[in-house]
Amino acid sequence: MDEEIIVEKDLELIGENLSVFTGKDKETEKILKGIGLNFNDIPEEARQKVEEIEEVLAGKKKLKKGAVKKDELIADKIMYVTELIEELEEMPDLPVSIKKLFLEEAQKRLLSVRERVDWAVSQRVAMEGTKPISYTLDIFIKEDDKNNKRKLKMLGIVKVPDFVKEAAMRAKEVLEDKTLTARERALKAADVLMEPLQPAIYGNMEGIKLPEEVKYVLWEIANNFVVQAQTSK
Repeated sequence: MDEEIIVEKDLELIGENLSVFTGKDKETEKILKGIGLNFNDIPEEARQKVEEIEEVLAGKKKLKKGAVKKDELIADKIMYVTELIEELEEMPDLPVSIKKLFLEEAQKRLLSVRERVDWAVSQRVAMEGTKPISYTLDIFIKEDDKNNKRKLKMLGIVKVPDFVKEAAMRAKEVLEDKTLTARERALKAADVLMEPLQPAIYGNMEGIKLPEEVKYVLWEIANNFVVQAQTSK
């Protein structure tokens, strides 16, 4: 409980730190002058995004309805705000000094908080025997999908390797093969997904390094197929 309070305070502080360059008071004027800027150098769109970030991190804007576990709520906040910060970084009219001094620092702090949340989630999952997030083949196949992007970010996966994407697509084709029984489809799909994890097939190829996070998701999905096969005919 104490850790959750600390994390919430850290997130709120990130929002407050970002807001210092979007205000229109004497303190903001002093900060901007210190880096050679003035009020007019900050686009109104940037101010609005930072206000939204501050609201989300302070818990004033709800991202989900209904009962949600505290650590999952915090994880959602981090993913949502990460996307908003990336949108700020892509703004051509936002001064580079703002991006370097404020946005990059916010990203680093968010990453630090996310690592602590991930650890807390893993501890809860181990105790409850539940999974905090469900993975499907589409996380590798449709990596441009907004929901999949969020999941990949939360896992720390920057890019899905092409050969993993190909394996996921082949596994999906197997699952759609009606000439096989449900059990055969599940087992064969699991085998296909395990191929990228076999050093004899991919491990010795020059330039290929499979991230641990990708291995984890491959194992999770393949294991789900095996469990499914055990209850199928």
